[in-house]
Amino acid sequence: MLGGNPEAALIEYAANEEAGRAISSTEAVLNNYFIRLRWYQEDSEQLFLLPQQNVPVPCSNSVVEVTSESSGETVKAQKAKKRKQDTLKLHQYRTKKKQEMLEIQIKCQKALINKLQKNKDMTPEERANVMKTFKELMDKISLLKEELKQAAKTNRVF
Repeated sequence: MLGGNPEAALIEYAANEEAGRAISSTEAVLNNYFIRLRWYQEDSEQLFLLPQQNVPVPCSNSVVEVTSESSGETVKAQKAKKRKQDTLKLHQYRTKKKQEMLEIQIKCQKALINKLQKNKDMTPEERANVMKTFKELMDKISLLKEELKQAAKTNRVF
Protein backbone atom coordinates (compact mmCIF):
# COMPACT_ATOMS: atom_id res chain seq x y z
CA MET A 1 0.00 0.00 0.00
CA LEU A 2 1.39 3.36 -0.99
CA GLY A 3 0.07 6.60 0.47
CA GLY A 4 -3.03 4.88 1.83
CA ASN A 5 -3.93 3.47 -1.60
CA PRO A 6 -4.19 -0.35 -1.47
CA GLU A 7 -4.18 -0.47 -5.28
CA ALA A 8 -0.79 1.27 -5.60
CA ALA A 9 2.59 -0.42 -5.92
CA LEU A 10 6.20 0.69 -6.17
CA ILE A 11 8.51 -0.86 -8.71
CA GLU A 12 12.22 -0.14 -8.30
CA TYR A 13 14.61 -0.49 -11.23
CA ALA A 14 18.37 -0.98 -11.11
CA ALA A 15 19.02 2.05 -13.28
CA ASN A 16 17.19 5.27 -14.06
CA GLU A 17 17.33 4.41 -17.78
CA GLU A 18 15.41 1.15 -17.21
CA ALA A 19 12.70 3.04 -15.36
CA GLY A 20 12.60 5.59 -18.17
CA ARG A 21 12.14 2.88 -20.80
CA ALA A 22 9.43 1.18 -18.75
CA ILE A 23 7.50 4.36 -18.14
CA SER A 24 7.68 5.53 -21.75
CA SER A 25 6.67 2.15 -23.19
CA THR A 26 3.41 2.09 -25.14
CA GLU A 27 2.62 -1.51 -24.14
CA ALA A 28 -0.12 -2.13 -21.60
CA VAL A 29 1.08 -2.96 -18.11
CA LEU A 30 -0.13 -6.45 -17.18
CA ASN A 31 -2.40 -6.28 -20.26
CA ASN A 32 -4.39 -3.50 -18.59
CA TYR A 33 -4.47 -0.10 -20.30
CA PHE A 34 -6.05 1.49 -17.21
CA ILE A 35 -2.91 1.10 -15.09
CA ARG A 36 -1.18 4.48 -14.72
CA LEU A 37 2.55 4.87 -14.26
CA ARG A 38 4.08 7.84 -12.42
CA TRP A 39 7.56 8.80 -11.27
CA TYR A 40 7.95 8.60 -7.53
CA GLN A 41 10.52 10.54 -5.52
CA GLU A 42 11.17 8.83 -2.21
CA ASP A 43 12.58 11.75 -0.22
CA SER A 44 9.63 14.10 -0.88
CA GLU A 45 6.85 11.48 -1.13
CA GLN A 46 5.61 13.26 -4.26
CA LEU A 47 4.38 11.76 -7.46
CA PHE A 48 5.25 13.33 -10.78
CA LEU A 49 2.64 12.88 -13.48
CA LEU A 50 3.91 12.17 -16.92
CA PRO A 51 3.37 14.66 -19.72
CA GLN A 52 1.02 13.65 -22.54
CA GLN A 53 3.94 12.65 -24.79
CA ASN A 54 5.10 9.94 -22.34
CA VAL A 55 8.49 11.62 -21.87
CA PRO A 56 10.06 10.41 -18.63
CA VAL A 57 10.62 12.98 -15.91
CA PRO A 58 14.12 12.62 -14.50
CA CYS A 59 14.29 11.82 -10.85
CA SER A 60 16.97 11.02 -8.28
CA ASN A 61 16.04 7.36 -8.00
CA SER A 62 14.54 4.77 -10.32
CA VAL A 63 11.19 4.12 -8.69
CA VAL A 64 7.88 4.09 -10.54
CA GLU A 65 4.46 4.04 -8.87
CA VAL A 66 1.83 1.86 -10.50
CA THR A 67 -1.86 2.46 -9.82
CA SER A 68 -4.92 0.96 -11.40
CA GLU A 69 -7.70 3.21 -12.65
CA SER A 70 -10.52 2.19 -14.89
CA SER A 71 -12.50 4.48 -17.13
CA GLY A 72 -14.44 6.67 -14.75
CA GLU A 73 -14.99 3.99 -12.11
CA THR A 74 -13.20 4.14 -8.81
CA VAL A 75 -11.76 1.05 -7.23
CA LYS A 76 -14.38 1.28 -4.47
CA ALA A 77 -17.19 1.38 -7.02
CA GLN A 78 -15.74 -1.66 -8.79
CA LYS A 79 -15.52 -3.59 -5.53
CA ALA A 80 -19.08 -2.61 -4.57
CA LYS A 81 -20.32 -3.72 -7.98
CA LYS A 82 -18.47 -7.03 -7.65
CA ARG A 83 -19.93 -7.63 -4.17
CA LYS A 84 -23.42 -6.89 -5.48
CA GLN A 85 -22.94 -9.33 -8.37
CA ASP A 86 -21.62 -12.00 -5.99
CA THR A 87 -24.57 -11.46 -3.66
CA LEU A 88 -27.00 -11.78 -6.55
CA LYS A 89 -25.35 -15.00 -7.76
CA LEU A 90 -25.47 -16.46 -4.25
CA HIS A 91 -29.11 -15.45 -3.91
CA GLN A 92 -29.95 -17.12 -7.25
CA TYR A 93 -28.05 -20.27 -6.27
CA ARG A 94 -29.90 -20.53 -2.96
CA THR A 95 -33.25 -19.97 -4.67
CA LYS A 96 -32.45 -22.72 -7.18
CA LYS A 97 -31.51 -25.17 -4.40
CA LYS A 98 -34.70 -24.35 -2.48
CA GLN A 99 -36.74 -24.97 -5.63
CA GLU A 100 -35.04 -28.34 -6.12
CA MET A 101 -35.69 -29.24 -2.48
CA LEU A 102 -39.35 -28.27 -2.87
CA GLU A 103 -39.72 -30.52 -5.91
CA ILE A 104 -38.18 -33.46 -4.03
CA GLN A 105 -40.47 -32.94 -1.05
CA ILE A 106 -43.53 -32.78 -3.30
CA LYS A 107 -42.48 -36.10 -4.89
CA CYS A 108 -42.14 -37.63 -1.42
CA GLN A 109 -45.56 -36.29 -0.50
CA LYS A 110 -47.09 -37.88 -3.61
CA ALA A 111 -45.38 -41.18 -2.78
CA LEU A 112 -46.90 -41.10 0.72
CA ILE A 113 -50.36 -40.43 -0.73
CA ASN A 114 -49.94 -43.39 -3.09
CA LYS A 115 -48.81 -45.57 -0.20
CA LEU A 116 -51.89 -44.61 1.82
CA GLN A 117 -54.22 -45.28 -1.13
CA LYS A 118 -52.72 -48.62 -2.18
CA ASN A 119 -52.15 -50.18 1.23
CA LYS A 120 -55.63 -50.45 2.64
CA ASP A 121 -54.58 -53.19 5.06
CA MET A 122 -52.09 -50.98 6.99
CA THR A 123 -52.14 -51.19 10.75
CA PRO A 124 -53.36 -48.08 12.54
CA GLU A 125 -49.83 -47.48 13.85
CA GLU A 126 -48.32 -47.57 10.33
CA ARG A 127 -51.09 -45.31 9.04
CA ALA A 128 -50.48 -42.85 11.90
CA ASN A 129 -46.75 -42.88 11.15
CA VAL A 130 -47.34 -42.18 7.46
CA MET A 131 -49.83 -39.41 8.32
CA LYS A 132 -47.33 -37.84 10.74
CA THR A 133 -44.64 -37.85 8.02
CA PHE A 134 -47.15 -36.48 5.51
CA LYS A 135 -48.06 -33.61 7.86
CA GLU A 136 -44.38 -32.77 8.47
CA LEU A 137 -43.78 -32.70 4.72
CA MET A 138 -46.79 -30.40 4.23
CA ASP A 139 -45.37 -27.98 6.80
CA LYS A 140 -41.93 -28.03 5.17
CA ILE A 141 -43.43 -27.54 1.72
CA SER A 142 -45.48 -24.57 2.93
CA LEU A 143 -42.39 -23.06 4.54
CA LEU A 144 -40.31 -23.52 1.38
CA LYS A 145 -43.03 -21.99 -0.79
CA GLU A 146 -43.13 -18.94 1.49
CA GLU A 147 -39.33 -18.63 1.39
CA LEU A 148 -39.40 -18.80 -2.41
CA LYS A 149 -42.05 -16.05 -2.53
CA GLN A 150 -39.87 -13.87 -0.30
CA ALA A 151 -36.82 -14.65 -2.45
CA ALA A 152 -38.74 -13.60 -5.57
CA LYS A 153 -39.64 -10.28 -3.94
CA THR A 154 -36.02 -9.75 -2.83
CA ASN A 155 -34.75 -10.64 -6.30
CA ARG A 156 -36.71 -7.73 -7.77
CA VAL A 157 -34.80 -5.36 -5.47
CA PHE A 158 -31.45 -6.41 -6.93
